[in-house]
Amino acid sequence: MIAVACRLPGRWGRRHRARCLRCQAAEARARSTARLLRSLADEVVPAPPELAPAVLRRIGRQDARAPRRELVRQMIGRYAAAGGVTVATAAAVATGVIRRRSRMPA
Repeated sequence: MIAVACRLPGRWGRRHRARCLRCQAAEARARSTARLLRSLADEVVPAPPELAPAVLRRIGRQDARAPRRELVRQMIGRYAAAGGVTVATAAAVATGVIRRRSRMPA
């Protein structure tokens, strides 16, 4: 665990890190990790052969001329269903309010 003083910016943090062996070791590990990651930047890792069919199954059927058409239809269906539920709820609330007012004595 790195102490709070190790994370201080500016002169106080630099002075602390210059004297703290734990901070120096943490900075050395961070530099080593960054160097290792930079060396891996140009490496290309091939995708497993079963990945493409799995992705296509997950996406579902699509139109070759407009690949997003099926996704758009699904979104429209979801929004239409949500809108229908909203309208039905509003109608039920309005009906309840009207019935309640009609029962109240004037």
